[in-house]
Amino acid sequence: MLLPLSDIAVLNRQRKEVDLSRVRDLAESIKISGLLHPIVVRHPHPDESVDGAKYVLVVGGRRIAAYMLLNRTEIESRLFEDLDPLGAEIAELDENLKRDAITWQEEIDAKARIHALRKLQNPSQTFEDTAEEIGEHKGNLSRDLKLVKLVEADPSLRNATSKASALRQAAFKENIATKLANVQASASDDIRSKLHICDAVEWAKTLPSQSVDFAFTDLPYGIDQFEVQSTGQDHEGLSKFDDSAEVILPFLEKLVPEAVRVVKPTGWICFFMSWEWHHWLMTQI
Repeated sequence: MLLPLSDIAVLNRQRKEVDLSRVRDLAESIKISGLLHPIVVRHPHPDESVDGAKYVLVVGGRRIAAYMLLNRTEIESRLFEDLDPLGAEIAELDENLKRDAITWQEEIDAKARIHALRKLQNPSQTFEDTAEEIGEHKGNLSRDLKLVKLVEADPSLRNATSKASALRQAAFKENIATKLANVQASASDDIRSKLHICDAVEWAKTLPSQSVDFAFTDLPYGIDQFEVQSTGQDHEGLSKFDDSAEVILPFLEKLVPEAVRVVKPTGWICFFMSWEWHHWLMTQI
């Protein structure tokens, strides 16, 4: 039905700040394509002060503003009481978005539900269409629809104090999950293809110069791993452990130069040994 704008009351709680540039864009769209969705109105409640208006706006504040900008005096409208169940739910959700005390959780849920219901009515409905209908910036609506999915996947995000906080928490958890997945994928590789049982010095000589990020050793000095035997809790190799100068120095004299050669300029070398060999080791490096 076509109603005079003068017959429609806009309640104070519906008088939100309007982005004039978006109203101008909507007015231009209406001028070219017409009004895609009529506004929704209802009859006034007995206790409402509407200055004699016959109807109260439920949905369509920006559309009314665009019509006023176009100097039009009448607008296509639908009576709330005549809406089908889906249309009535959309109108109620849209009205809830105008509440001052609405929480961010209620806000994103309402937006997602409106968009889902609109797609039921029109399968070709885009989130840009929904954003225009509810007076929301399309970037904000896209973010909120994404956040709804994140909350569905991780309900603990609902405990966040704001949408921004929830998004930061989700990003942090996603980053941790990605790193964990990478570690697990690496751990699942056949370790035998990466394990070298050989003389450390001779193996280091096969590596290209400045090709290693981190050289680490806590070697069992003095133990020949090919001779180690184990019986129960007893390991024969432990009795052969020897960190004397006669054992350590000849080995390090050969290993240290190779470690320095293969490690990248920004890399690290970490050797575990008795502290008394530290000064000697630094002179070699």
